[in-house]
Amino acid sequence: MELTTHQLTHSDPVLERRFSDCGLPDHRQWKFCWTALAFRQSDSDNFSFQTSFTLGSSDFGERQIEVRFKDEAGNISKPFSDNITRLDTTPPQPLSFSLLGTAGNDNFSKWGNVSFIDNATDDVAPVGMYLSENSTTPLDNAPGWQAYANTGTFQLSAGQGEKQVYLWFKDAANNISSYPTDTITFDNVSPTANGILINSGADNTTSSTVILSFDNVTGASHYFATDDASAPTPTATAQGWKLYPAINSDNFTLTGTGNRLVRVWFRDEAGNLFGVLSDNITRIEVGPWTFTNAGATGRFGPTQAQIDSAYSSTNLTGAVTINTQRIQEWTVPTTGTYRIDTFGAQGGAEGSGQGGLGATMIGQFELMSGQTLQILVGQQGLTTGNSGGGGGGTGINLVGSSQPLVVAGAGGGASTQGDPGLSGTTATSGVSSSGSGE
Repeated sequence: MELTTHQLTHSDPVLERRFSDCGLPDHRQWKFCWTALAFRQSDSDNFSFQTSFTLGSSDFGERQIEVRFKDEAGNISKPFSDNITRLDTTPPQPLSFSLLGTAGNDNFSKWGNVSFIDNATDDVAPVGMYLSENSTTPLDNAPGWQAYANTGTFQLSAGQGEKQVYLWFKDAANNISSYPTDTITFDNVSPTANGILINSGADNTTSSTVILSFDNVTGASHYFATDDASAPTPTATAQGWKLYPAINSDNFTLTGTGNRLVRVWFRDEAGNLFGVLSDNITRIEVGPWTFTNAGATGRFGPTQAQIDSAYSSTNLTGAVTINTQRIQEWTVPTTGTYRIDTFGAQGGAEGSGQGGLGATMIGQFELMSGQTLQILVGQQGLTTGNSGGGGGGTGINLVGSSQPLVVAGAGGGASTQGDPGLSGTTATSGVSSSGSGE
């Protein structure tokens, strides 16, 4: 900056001058440096001069400059001062601005008062921000300026549809930034639908996969379907929403058997929900169900723990009960005609002789939903070191009946001499063998 001094007088020649700047005109912590004058004056000289001076601080605002003079005798003049204001002329610089939507989609909002996030930088600091749907730069004293923050809310104008929002920042010197902008679609109207059908209104199905058909759906971007009776109404951001199909139908997987009630909700991009609509269908399970000895050996059949382990991840999971070890109890799920294939176990080997194979028995039976079958699965005979043990027969009995539905005989054990055991027969009586059998 330039300093001008006028009408300087002194009885002795002035040799040096000094300047100081404390930032505010309160005489705190003056910093002095003496600078020799380039010329001498006579006792009667009056003179003026200009010189350059660098402010001691880069802060903006009012500064006070003080000047003193010294002669050859070391006498120092009284201070002379003047004030000047250093102006901030650089506006804040916008860094980011985003409107936040609903339902995890920042392009849509079902609320008129939308949230936003922003960021800006400045030589000093941003102090205010102003949002509007009008792109005209606001005056620095316009109503609507609010304190600068990195988050906030903005009230959209009335009416559905896309809204464009502009954001300005200003600093303490009232420098106003350029604007970043973002758009969002305001939608607070829920979708609509008339109804749903499962498999075109069928009463039952043997497949776990069915087709959901949607009737007269408008405004939906996603749908949520469940046959879990305990499931609550889904939130707009819940897991399980699927894109609404352009063909107005989609596959759905039933999670159980029997009567299944399927409930459906619809939502749009803004998260407005509609529902619930429902339809039901009976899923008839047709098997096959495969029962085994669950890895048990010897005279005793499987325990409940062995059954639970062997049938995990099968269609028998949790469906088989052991009340008496080795006898498996299973409830008929659906009334109908069932084909039952039974296989007797092989007899035990001895030396080079193999045990006889078990018989196979197949039949069809009319069973009713809720009836309980008792199933005994034969186990392979053991090698005893004398003669092979006979295998175990497999039989199925209907609880409450005095006669089994079907029995498949087991194979005989091999002889001590290594002769093979005899295979099971389909006759009503067994045959003699070297090894015993059931």
